Amino acid sequence: FTNKKTRCWSFAKAPARIDLAGGWSDTPPITYEHGGAVAGIAVEVDMVKPLSARCRLLEFSTCILRTEQRDLISGAIISTSEVQLATVNDLLDYDDPQAEAALLKATIVCILLLKAGGDLSLVDVKDMDISQFLGNMLGCKGYGIELVSSSFLPRGSGLGSSSILSGCVILSFIHAVYGQIVGQNDLIDCVLFVEQLMTTSGGWQDQVMGLVPGAKIARSARNAIPPRVVVNEIKLGEHISKYIDRQFFLIWTGTQRLAKNLLQNVLRRWNNRGSLMCETIDDLVQGAEQCAVALKEGKFDVLGTLLTQYWEQKKEMAGDGAEPEDVQIMIDTLVNAQLIRGASLCGAGGGGFLCVLVKENVCKDDIQNVFGQIKLKSNYSIHECNLSKGGVTCEYIDDSSSFGRTQHEP
Repeated sequence: FTNKKTRCWSFAKAPARIDLAGGWSDTPPITYEHGGAVAGIAVEVDMVKPLSARCRLLEFSTCILRTEQRDLISGAIISTSEVQLATVNDLLDYDDPQAEAALLKATIVCILLLKAGGDLSLVDVKDMDISQFLGNMLGCKGYGIELVSSSFLPRGSGLGSSSILSGCVILSFIHAVYGQIVGQNDLIDCVLFVEQLMTTSGGWQDQVMGLVPGAKIARSARNAIPPRVVVNEIKLGEHISKYIDRQFFLIWTGTQRLAKNLLQNVLRRWNNRGSLMCETIDDLVQGAEQCAVALKEGKFDVLGTLLTQYWEQKKEMAGDGAEPEDVQIMIDTLVNAQLIRGASLCGAGGGGFLCVLVKENVCKDDIQNVFGQIKLKSNYSIHECNLSKGGVTCEYIDDSSSFGRTQHEP
């Protein structure tokens, strides 16, 4: 324990991610048994890095965990939940994704297990005072810890929120307690560990695509357990980066995606090893490779075709429920109006944000105008996104900050 800063927050903020090709090939056990490749970009949404965590040491013994949901436009807090842990027993529901502050609890457990070299039984010390336990384990006796996660994105966004938030929580916690920055590869591995602890069985693409800046393709080899993810930057010319900023939009469909339900469908279909399922996984990996080339060369017509192809592959993977009725209407409307080159729901599908690659000189108002001519059941909204060249960052910030939009700007 080398860091004794109190009152200052260790503040980590990160972009969201858009998966452009290859998703599902990163998901265990598919990624173990087949190998995976995913291409995507880290993006700021409406000019903010929408995901963050902050941690600080307190001058009295306690452990406070808080989650915040903020409005994407104003940055104002919509809802907040706070848990004050008394004993180690209060951590033990970390494996229930529905528990209060489950992500924060699972992240703390991950750090404790790594600190103990995996030789740790929380049940054996469940009645121990949490501050005393953390002080003994982390070497910060006499101090309390306050840990907060914050999201500007709606729940079920499909933009990798929980995995990227986990990365932010790990960064801010380690920075606050030890004054150190976790390296990129270690951070990716830790987030995958957290998701396994939470029993959400996520893949590796969310943290890779969101925590690592810019455009990239990431690959994992077959029969590698745990997966060793190799990330390769896709170097883009300035004109290509600016084109991405102008031509990609995110549309909130008004429907939260339920990734866990879709995940169960995918894993059942994978276990059956139907020929179509195996062919689709092959096509997903190949699509990621083709997408990386199209991005690098600035071939946006090809990229649009691949994006639409990717959406068809996602629907084949997940089966019924991947495409809500309003999403189909939105895509068909934009295609018929000849406004887009391609489109796909972000993440697993089933709802969340729709990513669209528009044609030259098409703007946000054009999308709004054609949607105004049709009947949609959902409360949708249209958002700009920009390629994030900074990825996740972590720094000290004075405790007087409000942590609104200003602090979340790139």
